[in-house]
Amino acid sequence: MAPKRSKEAVLKDWSKKANVKAEKVYYTAEFTVDSNFGVPGAITVTNKHQKEFFLESITIEDFAYGPLHFPCNSWVQSNKHHPRKRIFFTNQPYLPDQTPKGLRALREKELDDLRGNGKGVRKLSDRVYDFDVYNDLGNPDKGIDYARPLLGGEKVPYPRRCRTGRGPSETGKYMDRIFHVVMVTHYLSFYAFVNSNTRLLMADMEAESRVEKPLPIYVPRDEQFEESKQNAFSAGRLRAVLHNLLPQLKASISAHNRDLNSFSDIDGLYKEGLLLKLGFHETVKKLPKMVSKLQESSEGLLKYETPKVVSKDKFAWLRDDEFGRQALAGVNPVNIERLASFPPVSMLDP
Repeated sequence: MAPKRSKEAVLKDWSKKANVKAEKVYYTAEFTVDSNFGVPGAITVTNKHQKEFFLESITIEDFAYGPLHFPCNSWVQSNKHHPRKRIFFTNQPYLPDQTPKGLRALREKELDDLRGNGKGVRKLSDRVYDFDVYNDLGNPDKGIDYARPLLGGEKVPYPRRCRTGRGPSETGKYMDRIFHVVMVTHYLSFYAFVNSNTRLLMADMEAESRVEKPLPIYVPRDEQFEESKQNAFSAGRLRAVLHNLLPQLKASISAHNRDLNSFSDIDGLYKEGLLLKLGFHETVKKLPKMVSKLQESSEGLLKYETPKVVSKDKFAWLRDDEFGRQALAGVNPVNIERLASFPPVSMLDP
């Protein structure tokens, strides 16, 4: 009951299309199988190229029952970095007890690859989805004011983040050494130390070393933003910052310095634009493309790109359902709860 396997096949036209510049490139390979091979359920791929490539799909033709489609949508790493073969399955789902015996071992192997073993440092090319508590929110190496408590654990299992396997912070290593020295020296000293340094012990000893910008943080390879999406995200983030600073921005660069007193004033920034002060014209030109266009005029008029929601329905964002949709589907989702008391009272630690 082991799976039947065909002989390996090599892409025919890899070298011919090596320099092709296109959104999609199609390659072909020929497999030879017995007439009683059955329905293919999985295909393995080895990348002997120097770099990774994105495999969108595989279609196998010339079977009597028609073409078989394998949706892949995944980055395949070079076998120099990831020697194990990649496994892709057809778009036929199975319940565990109904999975063909020939596919069960491959399914389990793929699941093990995705889960990881909880060991080692994650590389950017990995696609392991193991999880960890949030123990890197602060940066105790910069001082006690930058220490943050651990978020998550057995009592509060969520939220969780992708495990990175990075080592402890320098402060964590230092606190660990002090912990062992004090504990060995004297029990009473240890007790006093714990009482006076509770925050340090809790926050710093378990703190993982941080990765600061511009270094990337580990995200499973298939979840990383592609270049166009990353650019759109960055532009949207900058646009959001700029829009949050509209009152200050208007006060500092507008030739008519007055407050934003109503929604119509904000609406005017999209329709009429903002008349710039003399000399600020060239400065605004250097801003990112989040500011749509600086009209070529002697006055210098700054116009904001009209949001898609507003362009379709001017008052859509005032309704609760649209507010909820934006809050949940935005780049920074938040939890929405029913208001239990009025006026609202914060439950956060001051």
